[in-house]
Formats: sequence, structure tokens, C-alpha cells
Amino acid sequence: FIACGLDAFLARWQALDAFAQAPVRVTSGGATFDGIAEGVDEQGRLLLRADGTLRAFVSAETSLRPA
Repeated sequence: FIACGLDAFLARWQALDAFAQAPVRVTSGGATFDGIAEGVDEQGRLLLRADGTLRAFVSAETSLRPA
């Protein structure tokens, strides 16, 4: 990971993502968001589509659960 970054692992992550395109609930920073899991981006941020908007989460403490 240190030598190649997330790019070297992103395709595998997407292939194994159990939450891909599933309804989920994200809790981050004391707020809760419901939407559809869209995986992670090239920076490792958790992606959630809610109300037609794609949100990116980066946090030391984020909870992802099936909705």
C-alpha cells in the first residue's frame, strides 16, 4: 500500500464490497445519513448516494450498517 497507494487495491475492493449498491445507514460525527453505498473513491473516502447527491465521508470514526 505504501508503495502503490489505494489504486493497486481499488478494483479488488470494488469486487469484494459487500455493501455495493445496497441501502445503508452511515453514522459519522454524530449525524446519520441513509442512502445507497457507492463504494470508496481513489482517496479511500466512503461514498454514499442520498437524495440524488453523492457524499464522501472521511473520518476516524464512521459506522456503516445495512439499512
